[in-house]
Amino acid sequence: MAAASRDQQVPRPQEVFISYSRKDKEFVRRLDEELKRRDREAWVDWKGIPPGDTWEKTIYGAIEATHTFIFVLTPDSIGSEVCGKEIAHAAANNKRLVPIVHRDVAADRVPKSLGELNWIFCRDSDDFEEATDTLIRALDTDLKWVRAHTRLLTRAIEWDANGRNNSFVLRGEDLRAAELWLAQAGAQKERQPTALQTEYIIASRKAAARRQRITLGAVTFALVVAIALAVVAFFAEAKAKDQTKKTSEAASRGNVSLARYSEESGKNAQALAYFAQALRLNPENREASGLTTAVLTQLSWQVPLTGSMWHDGEVNSAQFSPDGQRVVTVSEDKTVRLWDATSGKPIGEPMKHEGEVRSEQFSPDGQRVVTTSEDKTARLWRAISGKPIGEPMKHEGAVQSRWSTGSDYVRGSDCGAMRCRQRQTNWRAHEA
Repeated sequence: MAAASRDQQVPRPQEVFISYSRKDKEFVRRLDEELKRRDREAWVDWKGIPPGDTWEKTIYGAIEATHTFIFVLTPDSIGSEVCGKEIAHAAANNKRLVPIVHRDVAADRVPKSLGELNWIFCRDSDDFEEATDTLIRALDTDLKWVRAHTRLLTRAIEWDANGRNNSFVLRGEDLRAAELWLAQAGAQKERQPTALQTEYIIASRKAAARRQRITLGAVTFALVVAIALAVVAFFAEAKAKDQTKKTSEAASRGNVSLARYSEESGKNAQALAYFAQALRLNPENREASGLTTAVLTQLSWQVPLTGSMWHDGEVNSAQFSPDGQRVVTVSEDKTVRLWDATSGKPIGEPMKHEGEVRSEQFSPDGQRVVTTSEDKTARLWRAISGKPIGEPMKHEGAVQSRWSTGSDYVRGSDCGAMRCRQRQTNWRAHEA
């Protein structure tokens, strides 16, 4: 029964491809068994496939479908034409390469793609278990990114093999995840997408944009692809500097096109963002520079001078002090607040009423503030500190308050009554 249960299990995916010389078959068999014991499946050509169309389809397909390419370094393997083709295909697809030395080789005979890497020594004189531990750590490094690389590569190859038909492109969450993956690529030397993967993701985004034009009547272009391409180009190897410059220039031109479309659609802020990205990618893009200047000078841009002045409720009114240095605001949250007009920062603590505050006014000399509230009171406050002056001035109904012309009195009115109060003593001078 135990054997039957194992037969019904879904086989584990093959994560690694092992390239080797037939003369090292026994060592590879031992390595394969050890990997299986550690829950790792390897693709190994045990019988040998004759070169030709069948060989390329089988071997190349296996390399593309696995996450890591293990090469057993021996004098025989580096002299093998077949092994050389396998290495070249793995390197062309930016597969993670892990060289394992089983028999000593001359360093100058090792292919450059392997010679630049750290070797794992697993010769007869080395500790097999320790070497296998090192191999497992290498296989598990950055595994999420490597698996995504394999998945996108196989889908990109399928798309390319089918004439780049849009029915094979990425959609929805798959596309967003692929764009994020591409944006992360290039940050490390080991994280390099292939040209086909990049083209596939770009084609998928273009297909999505075409679908949006049909269903929504508007075009939404993805800036993330251009950014990702710029990042990929920036972190390319030294020999790819010329290609990096061309890629950045192309991405910059693409952003200018996106900006033009946004500007024609009336989306000026989005257009400005695209122009800025175009200049970041290529500071020498004169077209982007000229159009950016035109957008900034020909349009009216409202720029906030300070941060927001927050209340917990709707703000009913606001007023500048006579010297323009402070702002007073009143709110339905039952508070009055003073603010520094230059920085937008609050001055003192909130000044509180028992009801919603409806109006406010600075005294002509800017030293005091009078406020009125639905709690049927008017109050005086020091405009420098926000401290109250005297007791609340009580009325029998809704209050409106104004400073007298000479600044000596505050006039408050309610339903049918007017009261004048001396500003210093809060003394009721007259009631009509």
